[in-house]
Amino acid sequence: MDIQSIQTGDTFLYQGTAFISRAIIHFMEEYRDNFPVDPAIVKLLNGFVPSHCATLVWINGVLYLYGSILFGFKPIVFTDYYSDSDSFLVMRDGLTDQQKNEVVIDVQKMTGDSAVYPVWALPMWILYVKTHWKGFLSPGGHCAEVCYKSTYEVKRAVLPDLYNQNPLYITCFDCIKPNNQIIIDNRK
Repeated sequence: MDIQSIQTGDTFLYQGTAFISRAIIHFMEEYRDNFPVDPAIVKLLNGFVPSHCATLVWINGVLYLYGSILFGFKPIVFTDYYSDSDSFLVMRDGLTDQQKNEVVIDVQKMTGDSAVYPVWALPMWILYVKTHWKGFLSPGGHCAEVCYKSTYEVKRAVLPDLYNQNPLYITCFDCIKPNNQIIIDNRK
């Protein structure tokens, strides 16, 4: 895999195989089939439904993945966790250099820990996806958000005209626009 083609601000969409990943994919497939999702996005994904979403950022020559994980919004070194054997897409909005710099600042500001995520935000997000009920999804700020929401908020900060929905109610499909380019296609 040539990670050198990845740019700061690209979106990482991962399709995991663990139990929680398979459950999230199932919920997202139900959502896609029962609620309005842009047909152009469904066509672009061509059957791929991600279980995780994050923002890719280069800092000092190291590729980081910034996203919501079990206990907060944190960076991880991309190559420490992902390889050619994983199923994922890397998509691009086409950011300017100034917007890429804004992404770096935004993800660093959002970084933090939260014990709220696994006990509140994830179950409430699943309830939203299953029923479209818009309850309180994320007490605790950025660190307690589901991965789709935190990724969307990074995109919304640099492209507010394109990503203009209420970020409280977001799915993986909202983090993709029909004009996104697929930079790396590693679907399995």
